[in-house]
Amino acid sequence: MKKFLVLVAIAIMAAPAFAQADPDPDGIGVYFDTAGEVLCQPALGFVSANLLITNPTGADLVGFEGEVVIETDVTAYGFQGWTVTGTNAAAAPEFFMAWASPVMPEGNTILVATYGAYPLNGTFMKFFLKPYIAPSVPGKMVYIQSSDPGGLIPLQVPVGDYALPVATIGLPCEEFPVPTEDKSWGQVKSLF
Repeated sequence: MKKFLVLVAIAIMAAPAFAQADPDPDGIGVYFDTAGEVLCQPALGFVSANLLITNPTGADLVGFEGEVVIETDVTAYGFQGWTVTGTNAAAAPEFFMAWASPVMPEGNTILVATYGAYPLNGTFMKFFLKPYIAPSVPGKMVYIQSSDPGGLIPLQVPVGDYALPVATIGLPCEEFPVPTEDKSWGQVKSLF
């Protein structure tokens, strides 16, 4: 029985390692999967980066505004560019978007746009998020829900600061901070 309890405790502590990178509500980030879990990729072959809204509190998205800035060490890399899921009144990587009908989350995420690139071996790319050039809410990226068209819901980045990269290609994952869910041994023992 004791071995079983130890295994359960280890499983509980390890569970956050496989969870969404940003567990907070109304998040925005660049991820290399559609579940919002992968924040870094090696620079090998074609890479697809997804701009995702994570854990939206509003379930009927009809608009979004924000910008993605990509910093890289070279200018000679092949790229496909941005593909948006709605109508963008701005030019990507600036997004002032609308959808004709409300977009519902798939799981805990909403796909806003996808960026495709063929980075050269040894290339690095850092993805930063920032508010739209003329933001509706000063200093924030936002989305709009159809049930409350006047209500702009501010979004937060997984690293907590627009000045830090939210995703990388060709750099070690340790190059930028990500949130963690720490559990003390006392918290785990209290479950039994």
